[in-house]
Amino acid sequence: WFGTALKVNAGFSLASALSCVVFPSLGVKLWELKGDDELTPGCVSGVGCNLGIMGTLSAALAWGVEPLTAIGYTCVAAAILDLKTYFFTPEVDKIGFNKAVIGIWPFFAAVTAASILM
Repeated sequence: WFGTALKVNAGFSLASALSCVVFPSLGVKLWELKGDDELTPGCVSGVGCNLGIMGTLSAALAWGVEPLTAIGYTCVAAAILDLKTYFFTPEVDKIGFNKAVIGIWPFFAAVTAASILM
């Protein structure tokens, strides 16, 4: 039953991530958040980024990928989702992150992915 539960978790995580990362304002509505303000969509985008990373790891493991390779795939997802969230999401810009500081995380994820997968 564990494999089935992991597949369901992966599907739920990736579907939730899609709504939060691609359309953060829609994600706020879908999750019926109360008391939100102009910073909420940016925060939801960040949550979606993490859901996507978690869903990638769950999916890889659920479908039998070797654990170290699954972590490599997860690092690829982290690099892409972090780049998208930090640099290409206007809702996140409103939060006021210092991009020079947070910009290192997609780089670390990409280097880790390359070291595992190559």
